[in-house]
Amino acid sequence: MGSQQMAEPTTLSRATYRCVVRVIDYTLADGLGSTTQLTDSTGEVTDSYSYDVFGAPRTTTGTTANDFRYTGQQRDGNANR
Repeated sequence: MGSQQMAEPTTLSRATYRCVVRVIDYTLADGLGSTTQLTDSTGEVTDSYSYDVFGAPRTTTGTTANDFRYTGQQRDGNANR
């Protein structure tokens, strides 16, 4: 039989995997449908919002991205409403 050769190990490129954690937020609204609070999956309030009579933000706490605010309408970042 002929001589056997061992294959030289080759360098494999490593694939980079990114772990993405999905965070679920729950929206709490008032009678008009305006978002007043966001909670996490445990029920802990993470953000809160209040508005004046015209829908302009009065107070805002928290840092969760949320585009749905006054009367449940999508917030227009350009108009700051």
